[in-house]
Amino acid sequence: MNLKINNLIGSSIFFFFMVLWALGGTSCSKKGGNVADEPVPAGRVEIYFSNPNFSLSENGTNIKMRALAIDATEPQEKQIDNLYLFLFPHAGSHYKYYITSSSFTGGSWIAAEGRIVLELSSDIVSNCDVYLVANCSDLKNSLDAVDSKEKLKTVLRTYSDLWKIGTPLLMEGEATHDFTQNRKLKSVELKRALAKLMIEVKLNKEHQSKQIKDYGYKYLNFGKKTYLLERKEPQKAGDVQSHNNWQAIEKITKDSEGNITSFRIATYINEYDNTGNANAPRAEVSFRLPFNGSGPLPPPEFGEDKYEIKLPQKVVRNTLYDYTLDISQ
Repeated sequence: MNLKINNLIGSSIFFFFMVLWALGGTSCSKKGGNVADEPVPAGRVEIYFSNPNFSLSENGTNIKMRALAIDATEPQEKQIDNLYLFLFPHAGSHYKYYITSSSFTGGSWIAAEGRIVLELSSDIVSNCDVYLVANCSDLKNSLDAVDSKEKLKTVLRTYSDLWKIGTPLLMEGEATHDFTQNRKLKSVELKRALAKLMIEVKLNKEHQSKQIKDYGYKYLNFGKKTYLLERKEPQKAGDVQSHNNWQAIEKITKDSEGNITSFRIATYINEYDNTGNANAPRAEVSFRLPFNGSGPLPPPEFGEDKYEIKLPQKVVRNTLYDYTLDISQ
């Protein structure tokens, strides 16, 4: 009799702990699960977005090595300070939200998860086009006036001093989604409205100097307008800017004797597509280098050399153009 009671008690205790384990396991799994996979309650829709690194252009001469060596997208180039969200249902009125904090009228922004929650019925927005803009405080007045997708195409920044473009960078992403089928949109990928240009110049003995003032560069035919939405148009002569004077080099590498052996420059550039338009201004970079040649004339034999790098006929936004001008041999 005692044996049966003991067995019964033991079985009960075992069953009790198995239930606790199952409940605990379920709870842990839920806590550790992916928030993006959790269901969205009725009366609410959610939008997830991401801002990946710059894409790599095959036009650069050093792309493979650079891609393996460093991540050319800096943390500040992924920074997001504010958002402007547009919903354009295929039928009915549009909705828009300017978002500057975790809580805003009509919803919330969970920055750590790249998630926007809207207190909005999926039946109202239904099947719609979603446009998300990041880092646009200076464009707010223009965006406030937008009531259609066509008007979004007219929103732009015009730079009076193109060379002072800083972070955070203007970004834009878009998607079409039917919220009646799924209250959650997971696939809005933000793209920077600018491309990034990086150039490294490696020098031989004849072009080395201890004086940084002996070097200079110019950006030529860089577009002054940054459009919010992607455009595939040629550059126009009145819309480009060029350096008139040589600009000072800043990032240099020296050898043990103090000679400058290489230097780097980096900047942002607006997109354009000059394909099939030979007369459209093409962006390029010009370099001034000292020349300490040896020959029948006294040094410096030629004084200085000039080199140019022409950018592609087509420059794509959110793309890294990485070049190495190697004259070290």
